[in-house]
Amino acid sequence: AEFCNLIQRGPDGSLTFFPREQAFITATQQNIAEFATSGLDFQVNYGLDIGKWGDVNFNYNSTYLLSLESTTLPGTPSFDCAGFYGLACGNPNSEYRHNLITSWQSPGKFRATGVWRYASGVDLAGEIDNGFDGTGDITAFVDTLDADGNPNRTIEEDIPAVGYIDLAAFYDFNDSVTVRIGANNVLDNDPPIVTTFGPGNSATVEANTVAGVYDAGGRFLFAGVNFKF
Repeated sequence: AEFCNLIQRGPDGSLTFFPREQAFITATQQNIAEFATSGLDFQVNYGLDIGKWGDVNFNYNSTYLLSLESTTLPGTPSFDCAGFYGLACGNPNSEYRHNLITSWQSPGKFRATGVWRYASGVDLAGEIDNGFDGTGDITAFVDTLDADGNPNRTIEEDIPAVGYIDLAAFYDFNDSVTVRIGANNVLDNDPPIVTTFGPGNSATVEANTVAGVYDAGGRFLFAGVNFKF
């Protein structure tokens, strides 16, 4: 009733009645939705002296997403988007992510870095039971079948785990000049394909993938020179 009272219908029962003063919706600015998340972050650093070959350092950073709960209206159950994307869940919410950085510093002026980026797979949210009589459960998208028993879709909606390897090398000519060269997504892994309408209102869909979450451009090469004055 709290929300229904914001709707004023015209004498004919419509919202398109003229004059507009007799048919309208009162737009309030109440902050009624809720959002909460929980997870665990881990970081491990380890350095190794390899003698005449220099030093190797390992840096591991990871996140375990335990919950990503939203409540759209007071009195409705919360739904957990951890491990899902699409509908009200928006961008893919992987339950596990990590960056593993390995760096080598030679005894001289050369150094190199390798990065392994990884994100666990996510399911397309097919239905969210978050009505006033709902449970808050999220059902993963299920194929509908044609008369021959084949899925009616040609694009795989569930996104599998994705990993990328980045490499970079640096050479210090002196204290003022450093040359760098490298490649991101060295293996040229293709981004996961999602449907063109986008997985959710908050998702950034470009080139049929979720840009900013996955590498849409494939392998990326770079080179440059840094000068210090």
